[in-house]
Amino acid sequence: MNSFFERIGESLMSIGGDGRKPRSDRLTYAVGDVHGCSKLVEALVEKILVDAMDHAERDGDEVPQLIFLGDLIDRGPDSKQVLDFISGIAEWPEVEPTIVAGNHEAMLLQFLADPLRYRRWMTYGGYETVQSYGLGHVGDISNDQAMQRVAQELSEAMGDHVDLIRSAVTLVHDGNLAFVHAGADPDLPLAAQPENTLLWGCEAFERKRRNDGIWVVYGHTIVDRPIVRRGKIAIDTGAYVTGKLTALRIQGTDLRFLSETGR
Repeated sequence: MNSFFERIGESLMSIGGDGRKPRSDRLTYAVGDVHGCSKLVEALVEKILVDAMDHAERDGDEVPQLIFLGDLIDRGPDSKQVLDFISGIAEWPEVEPTIVAGNHEAMLLQFLADPLRYRRWMTYGGYETVQSYGLGHVGDISNDQAMQRVAQELSEAMGDHVDLIRSAVTLVHDGNLAFVHAGADPDLPLAAQPENTLLWGCEAFERKRRNDGIWVVYGHTIVDRPIVRRGKIAIDTGAYVTGKLTALRIQGTDLRFLSETGR
């Protein structure tokens, strides 16, 4: 196998609440929080593409899915370039891309709809996103006119990128895996998850194990390395802070990771 992905050792994996390992019904790649780091995501997806093509040569016509776990934008310097790149992936025949909405995508859409109420987005990485679209000076975020101007100019500059973000889903279910941005309430079935929990997480997700055998693959919370335990798979390695972007590859119960550092 011509793969860049490192198989996780059995000693690093704890089983789920019902004794089952993570399992997908198809070859699936999931990418953690990109946060405006265009060079990292481009390099990582290139390696995923090579792996997907190698899979196609061996295993036939099924197209693997490529899931981005949200927070594509903000914090890092290249949000526009990231969305340009991911927009183009939809034209590739080798993978089937899906964007899972993150809390930063949600904050952006709220700001565009009501910049006075949701101006706080600017302090959570929105400033970097605005700058990536070449809009220049933002001004004082307490200034109503400045925020209304920025929202209008940003909406116009983003164009189809706004529709791309609006097309994001909040959850992808495959095998015994649930791909979300921030977490899922362990006391509720997947179909009953509040959107706010999927986008922002909840306290119970951190401390409790699900009892339905579902493994939750998520980003949002920065970890030093991917973690597989207690029905949860964490893959946000803090690209904009650490310079490391991580992807999960899973086919059946064969689970591997790749972290791209741009070196």
